[in-house]
Amino acid sequence: MGKGQCIIGDWMYICIIILQTLTVQATGGTGSSPSNVNKSGVSRTMIKERFKSFNIQFEELHAKQSQWAIPDQELQDNLRLSVAEVLLPAYRSFINRFGHHVQHGKNPHKYIKYSAEGLEQLLSQFFRG
Repeated sequence: MGKGQCIIGDWMYICIIILQTLTVQATGGTGSSPSNVNKSGVSRTMIKERFKSFNIQFEELHAKQSQWAIPDQELQDNLRLSVAEVLLPAYRSFINRFGHHVQHGKNPHKYIKYSAEGLEQLLSQFFRG
């Protein structure tokens, strides 16, 4: 396995962890109170926590990966593209499916910090050093 494949493999693992953070399941067994469960059977508190957790993890990754320098432009571009192809569709899907539960509440910007386009811009800063 080449250097680029190893880095991409590591990034795919990181993306999977982030995507698992975004995954929201029905509240069965989560301990959510019935008053906190909306019509779709999803806890608003759980959705907020998923957004908060994603934001924290992405901000940590952005801080680290923006400092990494990959001098090979083709490898840099391929790595960013691979990450974007995994992360952005899942994030868009999550926002489309659950964003309205947070957007109509108090302080939605606290939980939905990034648009998909904003994430894409931040990803473009990765690996430039």
